[in-house]
Amino acid sequence: MYLALTDVFRAKWTDAIHEEWMRNVQRDYPDITRAQVERTRDLMNAHVRDCLVTGYEDLIKAISLPDPGHRHVVAAAIRAGADVIVTSNLNDFPKETLAKYGIDPNIRTSLSCTCSTWLQTWSARLPRSNGRV
Repeated sequence: MYLALTDVFRAKWTDAIHEEWMRNVQRDYPDITRAQVERTRDLMNAHVRDCLVTGYEDLIKAISLPDPGHRHVVAAAIRAGADVIVTSNLNDFPKETLAKYGIDPNIRTSLSCTCSTWLQTWSARLPRSNGRV
């Protein structure tokens, strides 16, 4: 999140991605309330410039992934013009599939992100220099 606030790259997500991480946090940490995760979501949306992706839903059905439940992430990345999907779940985001859309899967730690483990999947638009990064 810190890097997204500094405009080193452009973080993008959707309401569906928010719902997924919020549900997972509450499942894994029962002492965290819905109000707490909603506040975190609201702060993320308020402080990361142009972060919320909309209008991607029509792309979902055309995308094929090992877990169809993750198609919304790729659809949002396509709509946002993302170069990279930053995830800890490379099995469900095969490099060959994402390459069709000009997107690379990348493990969070390889970008030196210190993102909390509760934000499992999000897409980032990296600044370009002489083509793809």
